[in-house]
Amino acid sequence: MSRSFWIYAGLLVALLAGAWLRWTGAFSADAESQADAVVILRAEVEDIERIAFHNDKLDVVITLKDDALGRYAWVELEERKRKPKAVVQDDLPTEGDELVDPEAAPVEPEALPVEPEAGDDVPAAVEPEVELEEEFDIELVASTFKGGDAVTKLLEQLAPLEAVRALGEVSPDKLADLGLETPESWIEITRKGKVRKLDVGGEAYGTRDFYVRDTETGKFYLVDADVFRPLKYAKSRLPDRRLSDLEQIDIARVVLQASVGRVEMIHQNRQDKDAAYWASAADIEAPVELYANWLDKALRLKGLSYVQPADAPEGLEPSFEVSFLPEDGPAHTLRVFEQVDPEGGESTWYADSEFTRGMMELHRVLASEAAQDVPDVIDAEPGDDPIDMDEAALEALAP
Repeated sequence: MSRSFWIYAGLLVALLAGAWLRWTGAFSADAESQADAVVILRAEVEDIERIAFHNDKLDVVITLKDDALGRYAWVELEERKRKPKAVVQDDLPTEGDELVDPEAAPVEPEALPVEPEAGDDVPAAVEPEVELEEEFDIELVASTFKGGDAVTKLLEQLAPLEAVRALGEVSPDKLADLGLETPESWIEITRKGKVRKLDVGGEAYGTRDFYVRDTETGKFYLVDADVFRPLKYAKSRLPDRRLSDLEQIDIARVVLQASVGRVEMIHQNRQDKDAAYWASAADIEAPVELYANWLDKALRLKGLSYVQPADAPEGLEPSFEVSFLPEDGPAHTLRVFEQVDPEGGESTWYADSEFTRGMMELHRVLASEAAQDVPDVIDAEPGDDPIDMDEAALEALAP
């Protein structure tokens, strides 16, 4: 047989072996893509300590912290908002100016100008008014809040940080085309005390990728826009609006107290969905349906926004306090407050907890309904009918 026959036969065997390995999962498509991945920063999620992002509109700093409940992200945001400059009214009368009597007879308008005759003094031509561009002041708006699931996803995208592709050498005269000659955006990732800074340029035409330059290595990459989008829209995307991350199945015991009294609820058979029920600690064998119904409402409470220290509300009245106690681990104690409208309008509701690490304004309908039902829950007995959620509350929970 000819030499070419053996060459082609060997290639065929290699291809068949590769196909078999791929089919059995020994060499998967994921493994292939990982082999082709361009890694900019190698890191584990637990190693990242801080993320900072800057562009012409905002600065975002995400700091990873630890407390009794575990690790969480705290976000500091500073927005730069343009405001038209205040108009200075120079034409207002000042001391010494002749004031016009508003009741005086109107002054006759001057005669229309006539063409000057020879020898008359001709006044200088009046320059036409030039429309000036509107000037702006920059207003700095600072806020802080706890980061939610979007921060968790961001950390996963950064550890490791992979590029769509590497760009190779880029000549200095091409930097302007990439938006990297004088970049207005950058991201800093602090990992184990070491800071890595990436300049962020413009968006590649027809893609969702951004040009990026690693300031440490000088290398250029294309990076998916999803890495930067939650940072660019940090105010709406990053906050955690949950008051607790516990679900009913996680909770073994609940203590609810208010000015009208106190009740302790026990979660029986909680690991068995069909057999689980809530009962009073005073009689753990008798299910109280009202407990489960109200707890579902309480766990659905959600925050609208974090209260900033400078905007701390006044006149808050404690409404109720509920502690969710898991089998293991620390309790989540939620304290709910009401701010009564002195003019008789709807109250504003607030809450804080160990989980939120700060005070939040609550959704008004959900909070008022949960608070309204507290006396009935504290006095509930086996056989009481559950409380239905009204239409307004159901609409508030709709996605």
